Formats: sequence, C-alpha cells, structure tokens
Amino acid sequence: GIQGVNDRGEVFKAGGRVVKNVAGYDLMKLLTGSLGTLAIITQVTLKLKPVAEASQWLILPVPMLDVPTIIERFQATRTRPVAFDLLNTPAANKLGDGFPKCDELHRLFAVLFEDNAQAVAWSAEQFEKELPGSDRKRLIRCDAALAARLDAYLRDFTHGLGELKFKAMVRPAEVWNVFQDLSTLSPRPLLRAHVGNGILQGNFEDKLNEDQARLIASRLGEVTAKAGGNFTLTACPAEWKPRLPVWGLPTGDRALMAIVKKALDPNNVFNPGRFVNGF
Repeated sequence: GIQGVNDRGEVFKAGGRVVKNVAGYDLMKLLTGSLGTLAIITQVTLKLKPVAEASQWLILPVPMLDVPTIIERFQATRTRPVAFDLLNTPAANKLGDGFPKCDELHRLFAVLFEDNAQAVAWSAEQFEKELPGSDRKRLIRCDAALAARLDAYLRDFTHGLGELKFKAMVRPAEVWNVFQDLSTLSPRPLLRAHVGNGILQGNFEDKLNEDQARLIASRLGEVTAKAGGNFTLTACPAEWKPRLPVWGLPTGDRALMAIVKKALDPNNVFNPGRFVNGF
C-alpha cells in the first residue's frame, strides 16, 4: 500500500491487503514509475520475502552458434532460475580474474538459483543435465567469493562507468536477435540481457558526443521497433535530454497518460516537464 499527498495538499491512501479495493484508478500502480508527476508518495508498505537459505551462480561461456540452443533449453527447463542473464564479450570480460575470458566468438550466460539448500543443489544438477554435452563441460559453479563479485557486478551494471546508458524492452523471443544487433553499435556497449523477460541494458564506457548519442538512439529505435519493442535512455548528460529521444519511440498510450496527468494534477504542480511529452 501507499500513502501520498495530492495536488490540493490532501493525504490519501491506496492499496491494501484485499484482492480488490478500488473501482477507479489503481493509484498504487499508477504512481509507481510516475517520477513524482502525479502526487507525492509519503509512505509505502512493502511485502517482503525471506533471504534465501542457499544460492548458486552458474557461469556458462558458449560459442555464439550455441546461444539460441541454450535459450531454448532455458525456456523448457524443469528448473526455476532467479536470474538468467546473457553478457556480450566486453561485459563478460569486465568480470575480471577468476572468470572465463570471452573472445569475439563466445558469449557468457550467468544463471542464479535461490531456495533451500536441497532445492538449489537439485536445480544446479538438473540444469547441468539439460545442457548439450559440449556446453556441459564448460559450466562453472561459482564459489562464495566469485558469487559475491558477480552479484556486485550485476547489481551495479547500470551505475557508474559511462555517461550514456539505455534499456531496451522487447518480446523474450526476440532477445537474441536484438542482442546481436545492439552488439554491433559503435562504439560497442557493455551489454546485458535478461533472457526471461526481454529487457536488455547497455552501458557505454567510451566518451561520446551528442551526435554519437543521437545516432545510437536512432539505431536503438530501429532495432527495437523491428522487434515490436521500445527503449529508453536511462542516463545521458542533462543538456542533451531536450534534443534526444530519452523516452524512445512515440507510443499511442502517451495521449492517455496526458489525460491521467490532467485529471490528477490539473494545475501541473508536480514535477512539470519531468516525464514523457513534457508532462
């Protein structure tokens, strides 16, 4: 649930422990991600789950030609990974000592299982059994030290480093095609794909100018549109934002978003100009 303050200074609450408690706007979901343009959230109530008893990271460097096969195996696996990530060569090689180095003909999968110790052990064994024999030999089980470094690397993947970062959202079935296309961007980004949900994150370490950023954004639009998705620039210098498509390609729902903004904040009190289309 949430508590907030509306444009008239009135306190309101939304959400709760029941299945259905609202007949109009679902304010709790509506305000999530609105970047402070609809109200001020003053309190949140979260549902938590316990820290897992055990966890296991698996690392799998594979030839590029085998990547589609591994993704197909993932979609049919009997296991339930918490994370199933794919890294391109520059991103994989940032992991450092102790991790396998990837050349231009290989990509790196990182798979995480969390549960009780028995379930994690079974999942790791089962996942290994489901791999093709040639890839099974390359599977690496991370010890505690490597797992901690991998956790930190993936947690901070979109922080620090370069000035320009992006997120692409496509259908999961299109992840590998989009991953390949975005790997050819110049300069090359560090690229990470969440195979299960179709979200890809890119991070440019090289120093870029605004013209380069505009060309990259144009290419992002072409690639994601072809895959039925979209993108956002999650970070860039503030002075570039008025001239770059930071919210990606125009979509039909933006007119509806403007109507919602007008209904909840008619005087444009909250964060004017912060969201898409100048909301």
